[in-house]
Amino acid sequence: MASTTKAEGHRRDTSHREHGLFTPGPEQARLDADKERQLQESAQSSSIAEDGSQDSALSTQSKPEADVESTASTEAEDDQGKRSAPTPAQIEAMNRVLACQPRQYRKILDLGSRDPNSQADREKIVNSFRRQGCLTHPDYNLAPQAEKAFKSMYYCHCEVLR
Repeated sequence: MASTTKAEGHRRDTSHREHGLFTPGPEQARLDADKERQLQESAQSSSIAEDGSQDSALSTQSKPEADVESTASTEAEDDQGKRSAPTPAQIEAMNRVLACQPRQYRKILDLGSRDPNSQADREKIVNSFRRQGCLTHPDYNLAPQAEKAFKSMYYCHCEVLR
């Protein structure tokens, strides 16, 4: 591996500038803003050290406003300590999966007849598994048989994609 000397690097930089290929360094305004920020921080830290309290530093810092709507919904969930009951769509999907015979893969996944285009068929299988999986996954569906239904769907998904 050949290394370039300092003179060769300088020659190359000069050539780049002459041909309009020069990339400028950091902007001076950004450097000045960084210096100003550092001076303000050092002035704040020295005033804190002199006062012995942080009240002046806290008053100059701004705090982000809290999103009242999003915190209200999470507080309601935290107060209850549980998730809500399964929806009718979740119950219907779970009952449909459990009512099917174990080898009825396409029916369990709620697929129609086989598509002659294998790529389109694979996409339909994956999309159906994702859609039905959201309805039957035990993390989202609190029905007692949700785990069994999801495992059955997962097994069918794997078998059909072989």
